[in-house]
Amino acid sequence: MKIKNKLILTLSLILMLLLVVEVILGEFYFEKYFRYNKIKELENINFIINDKINYNLLKKYQDDNKGFALILKDNEILTLDNFFYLTLINEKNGEKKIFLLDELLDNLYSEERFDIKEGDYLIITSIKILGDYYIPITVEKGKEKFTDYKNINRNLNIEQFQGTVKKLSTPNTIFSQADDFLEFLIAKKIDDITTDDYIDDDGDDEFRIINKVIGNFKVMIFYSYEDMKDIFPTIKSYFYFKGIIMIAIIIIIGRILGKNIVDPIEKVSLMAKNIGKLNFEKKGYKKSNDEIEELYKEIYRMSDNLENIINLYKKELEDNKNIKKKIEEKVKYFTHEIKTPLSAIIGFSDLLYEVNKNEEIKIINTEGKRLLKLTNELLKQDSFSQNAYIKLEYFNLFQTLQMVLKIYEKELKKFVIHTDYEDNIMVIGNKEKIEQVIFNLLTNSIQHAEKEIILSVKKLKKEVKISIENDGRKIKEENLKKIWDKYFTTREKGTGLGLYVCKEILEAHNSKYNIENTQIGVKVSFTLKKYTNET
Repeated sequence: MKIKNKLILTLSLILMLLLVVEVILGEFYFEKYFRYNKIKELENINFIINDKINYNLLKKYQDDNKGFALILKDNEILTLDNFFYLTLINEKNGEKKIFLLDELLDNLYSEERFDIKEGDYLIITSIKILGDYYIPITVEKGKEKFTDYKNINRNLNIEQFQGTVKKLSTPNTIFSQADDFLEFLIAKKIDDITTDDYIDDDGDDEFRIINKVIGNFKVMIFYSYEDMKDIFPTIKSYFYFKGIIMIAIIIIIGRILGKNIVDPIEKVSLMAKNIGKLNFEKKGYKKSNDEIEELYKEIYRMSDNLENIINLYKKELEDNKNIKKKIEEKVKYFTHEIKTPLSAIIGFSDLLYEVNKNEEIKIINTEGKRLLKLTNELLKQDSFSQNAYIKLEYFNLFQTLQMVLKIYEKELKKFVIHTDYEDNIMVIGNKEKIEQVIFNLLTNSIQHAEKEIILSVKKLKKEVKISIENDGRKIKEENLKKIWDKYFTTREKGTGLGLYVCKEILEAHNSKYNIENTQIGVKVSFTLKKYTNET
């Protein structure tokens, strides 16, 4: 499968997995979470202060929470204005009763128009809820009869009362759940209600009752979960729509990434294959100011150098066999130098392959390692010398150290790395040669360390001292004097050129270098001249 398709497929699968998790959470957890938060909000009853009701806060509480409040005191409903109600007086004995109409009005037949006004004579059958408060089942006005069709056939303990309408009132709030609450009171006595979740007799509406006694007041809060149930299907539909949009976006992003990242990697892969076959043809690249451009530059430089060296090697072999050893010395020195960019290429491709396991990146990594192996084989020949001129300049040592650590990021994962240096350390030297020294010294530490590597920079008066310490096996005292010698090595497959090259470079920098055994292992250090404005 093409890497572009793999990229799009991988991104899409990750997105789909996230969306599935999101939908599952929405199905099983979000609603419970919102319920929990809603109950906490409803339980925060803030409208009774110092044993007095603040009706402005009560109205705000009901509007904000969409909850219905019933407040009682001595069997008197103090929130009567939340209901449709009428007051009926029997003029013969002066008896007065209050009828809460919300349930009746909600359950009238659609063609019925409840035309009642003050002064009308009514006959009402109703259910008593407490004190003088009733829920009407039928209301008769002359020949007109208004019936609660939902409750008329239920086996209810009803009472009949007749009299003249003294007062007819409508609620003072736009939002009301009074009818649902009254329906609940028909089936359950007020004194039996506790704080809990309930389901109505039809089984299609779930609600919460919060029952509290605050001072002299009994407060009952009624909240229906109907709104919450209505909104969650909409949220789920949003998730599905969001998934479709995101997949389309991922495809577009995948194509953009393919053009700007995958295509350049494929070109790098082709170049690496060609170099492995000693074909040094170059392909152009676009500036991108990232690791891919760095790979291009390193491969270009490696390709040019290898091509030049190979051509020179062939020409001088043909010209004169007597200079063969000198040519081999140059080849070995140069091949040792190109281990640095090869290490960068292998390190970056290792990181890229961990992020995106595709064949092209793997080829880059494999070919890079093959070239590194070829370099090491060339280094096994006999002669070496460094007489090259070193150009000195000032550079930021911190950036160099960070780059080396980045390249060796994968190898260093199995160690505990301690670093001790500042962000801005300006030194004088040949940046590429010092990079080569640090690469060699850090490679040795990685090869010999057990668990820890310490990389530190100490500022002296006119110099800085760079130290790399590891907790590996200590070096024998007799070998400490030979460690910098050409071709000296304690490793079975070592070339003995690593520290020798470092010594040549450091001596060209007039550096003070040293290797010593410490309490935890082995420490190698060298100095560089510090750069200042006066330098």
